[in-house]
Amino acid sequence: MATHNRTGEAMNALKAAFSPEVATTGPREAIVFIDEPAAEREATEAELAGMGENTRYLYGDGDVYWSRALYALLTEALKTDVEYIVHINTDVTITASIDGIFATFRQDPRVAAATGLLMGKVPITGYKPVRAWFPFFRSVRPGADAAILPASFIVYRASALRATGVGLTRINEYRHGWADVELSLQLREIGFRLATVADEVCHVNHTRYFRRRHNFGAYGGSLLTYIRRCPTAPCLEDTKRIGQRLFGRFWPVLLRIYVPVTLHWVRYRAQRGGR
Repeated sequence: MATHNRTGEAMNALKAAFSPEVATTGPREAIVFIDEPAAEREATEAELAGMGENTRYLYGDGDVYWSRALYALLTEALKTDVEYIVHINTDVTITASIDGIFATFRQDPRVAAATGLLMGKVPITGYKPVRAWFPFFRSVRPGADAAILPASFIVYRASALRATGVGLTRINEYRHGWADVELSLQLREIGFRLATVADEVCHVNHTRYFRRRHNFGAYGGSLLTYIRRCPTAPCLEDTKRIGQRLFGRFWPVLLRIYVPVTLHWVRYRAQRGGR
């Protein structure tokens, strides 16, 4: 898990993850990436210390962001002899046993990653293949294989991440997002399956991108600066990189994800009288 100024959410997510009802297989240890300036980091770690000795920490200075934090967490976990790695975001609360997901791994060694059904305002599971002629992320039926698995809540088979053909360093090239899509593509390209189970395993406090609030003022009112620098916005450079992976020379079709935020920016400018 990575956290940036979300200590309360991180504590709730960790408490749920350590619940004995969540999993019954083997020892568990949590690794938390605290991406905050040093002055704030100490207080965050002190609050999280109540999680017990099974939690250890990695650190950033507030500018590592989600994709590179995911890379750091995965590479740190892979230094151990762990068999499975569970990644959750701070807005995810595990609400039921995830033993059914581990059963999926045991049934087929080709399964590299798996998830369950995340319930909330926006139910999340895996996604179908994304095409240049229809560049939208459509959910698969729970229980079906996916082409892409989001890392809001995901279980990775450690041996799959160590497999020849998987380049974790490539996800470190992203900043604000898309690293989970990149990793999904890599795993599928070398023949692994990405599985989903039909069980409801988590609650996610997720808001669709076009419904989120956007603080353009913090970025000088510039739309371009906002989508390049805001950590909760899909970074323009990242979007181009993953667009090229998905669609090759037709990557600009993925720029459609900026339509909602552009409309919000137009409204913002109008309210400020064009200033």
